[in-house]
Amino acid sequence: MIGSDAACDFSINEGIKELSDLILKRGQRVVLIIVQALTAGKDLGILKEKVRFGIEPRDKQLANGAQGITGRFCGYHNNRNFKLMASIGLLQHYAQFEQDWEIFADEDWRNNLFNHNVKGLSTHTKFVKTQTEGSFIPVKHIDTLSYEQLLTEEGRDTLSFIDNDAYHRLLDYFESHFYDVSTKGTRFKQKGVTVRIASAYNATSNRVYRNWNCTLESDFGNIFFKKNPYQYGILISNYPVGDERNTLGFTGIKIIQSGKKEWRNQETSVQNNSMYWNNDVA
Repeated sequence: MIGSDAACDFSINEGIKELSDLILKRGQRVVLIIVQALTAGKDLGILKEKVRFGIEPRDKQLANGAQGITGRFCGYHNNRNFKLMASIGLLQHYAQFEQDWEIFADEDWRNNLFNHNVKGLSTHTKFVKTQTEGSFIPVKHIDTLSYEQLLTEEGRDTLSFIDNDAYHRLLDYFESHFYDVSTKGTRFKQKGVTVRIASAYNATSNRVYRNWNCTLESDFGNIFFKKNPYQYGILISNYPVGDERNTLGFTGIKIIQSGKKEWRNQETSVQNNSMYWNNDVA
């Protein structure tokens, strides 16, 4: 057993010497199983000429997938007959990275690598998909009204896009006789307007509270629905403040106006988790 732990028979440097002795002097056939030990700084040297096959199972990170078994076996020798099992897609991208390290800034290169299920460049960096390819409905405007503000003339003016019947239905959602019974499947019945009501969901999957902090960068279709064209969406936190079901600590509504549907390409960023890096996304 070769490694950096005290329980191992040999240290890494001693182990490589032992391998050389077994293979070159004694003519032994050796199967070497490496577990997170033979780093990029270790060279097998003349042993590369004796390699017959290698298997690199790591395929989720660009650096270790290319610099592990592949990096130890390839280069600076004449042995071209050995078999290597590894991720071809990962190695192709790594070869492009070696030729031009700035290629990581290329959106197509990052997206293709991410779609090959490679999740990061190195130990401290990972890919973050910031935009999924497909239809996108931008958020045009957001208003937030407490329940008390809903009862005012200014609140009614903010909701001028709904008729009086819909306005009174909305106020009724805040009454205990509504939120204390099963409200799943409630329809707002106002053309061009869709709603999500907190009391229609259980505590663990409450779509109102999960989407409450949406911004102008959010996808209206993810907050509400993509299939039907809605001009407005309303998130309704109808439990009273102090009710254990109201995990938001706010009673009222969030009015979200949608923009024009558009098509967006996939976008992938590189997130650096190193303690020496201050920015969240590079």
